[in-house]
Amino acid sequence: MARRRELRNVADGMTDHLIGPFDDTLVYAKHLIQLRAVSDVSLNLLTGVGSLPELLSYAETWRWDFVRHLGARHIPLEWVSAAQLTVAIVELGTSRALMRAQVWILDDLGTEHTSTRRAPIHLLTRPHEAMVSRWRTPTSRYE
Repeated sequence: MARRRELRNVADGMTDHLIGPFDDTLVYAKHLIQLRAVSDVSLNLLTGVGSLPELLSYAETWRWDFVRHLGARHIPLEWVSAAQLTVAIVELGTSRALMRAQVWILDDLGTEHTSTRRAPIHLLTRPHEAMVSRWRTPTSRYE
């Protein structure tokens, strides 16, 4: 039996995915925030509309992930009045950036369910083409 208090688990599961090592959403959001000179980027999880048009490629993915989390807990979509994903830069250094991801859900009874996590993302200091194996250079094998 589904309960509205499980919406907090939905929000927590979504932020857990955002800070995962295989998700590039935080990296893309960091570039958008810097490029557009805004404080954060947000995405409406019910409609799939983002604060910037460039978020359209990620909008459907995160919207369906939200619906998947609701379905896994047997929570009807009618219980959710509003849901938003917000990503912001907390601290920007030379080799890493500290990002904040927040999922906010408002249920039909007016209760807010929020999950906020911070995660560092490492910035590339040189292009991929310039990276060489630390064990040997490409020609050392034949010398």
